Amino acid sequence: MEGLIFFLKQFVIFLGSVQVCFIYYFTLKTRWFGKIRTWYIGALIIYSGSLLLKKIFGTALFPYMLMIAILNIGVVLLLYKATLRQSLFWAAMQYIIGIPVEGTTVFLTLLIQKVTYADLYESFDILLVSKLIVNIVFMIGIVLFIIGWRLHKRKRIGKNNSFLYMAIPLYQVVLLGGYLPCCSISTAPNILIGCLIAIFSILIDFSVILAIDHLNERMEKEEELFDLEKKRKQELQYLEENIERLEDLRLVRHELGNQLQTLTALMEANENRDAVKLMIKDVMGRLEEVT
Repeated sequence: MEGLIFFLKQFVIFLGSVQVCFIYYFTLKTRWFGKIRTWYIGALIIYSGSLLLKKIFGTALFPYMLMIAILNIGVVLLLYKATLRQSLFWAAMQYIIGIPVEGTTVFLTLLIQKVTYADLYESFDILLVSKLIVNIVFMIGIVLFIIGWRLHKRKRIGKNNSFLYMAIPLYQVVLLGGYLPCCSISTAPNILIGCLIAIFSILIDFSVILAIDHLNERMEKEEELFDLEKKRKQELQYLEENIERLEDLRLVRHELGNQLQTLTALMEANENRDAVKLMIKDVMGRLEEVT
């Protein structure tokens, strides 16, 4: 049983690393590998680094958190096409999401377990349950952040897609509400259930966000095709109008040629000048109509 608990603890820590790289998957472009491979390579680096840093710093929280932040910045710079400024931004985003998550988790754990704040870190079982709640709540925070990011980047999102986006954290809150009563007793089955919920949340969130993104991309392509078709019809209309205008110009040119020949004949025959002037005036009027 102790071996199972130890394995579950390490697995929960690894899930936290996977969740951190979940943000990078949907917001950054990879540098060396595909998105999936970069995702789990980044998660393995962060997980291994966190274990090493934990052995080095022990219970010293501030230097440990500082080095974890530096580790995350290094992972972004190494695996993703990001500048140092962008890496600092994403590291800051993790803490902006993580701090409220930690506060919410502590509150929920103390409320359900009915223990003191000191017991939260002294009891291994309570600490493990707390980490599971952190993972579930952290995933809700990540999804809310990605939704906000998507809504900011994509100006045209239909009401149905917005509803689908908001349904993701909603079902996670329902899952969390169903799991919290199990957290009152720190047993291996309850911890295993929490791990399954955390895994399920990652898989479902990944699948749903990816499906919505593909749907949005298809809608954008359809809108682009519609705009191109509209422009094509406008260009076709302009072409037809130009053809009609060229035909009118051809007819006018033909008539003007005939009138000029008549004028030439009249001038050679020294006919009535008033008739000649009248024809010249008519020719000038036709020219004004054409221009």
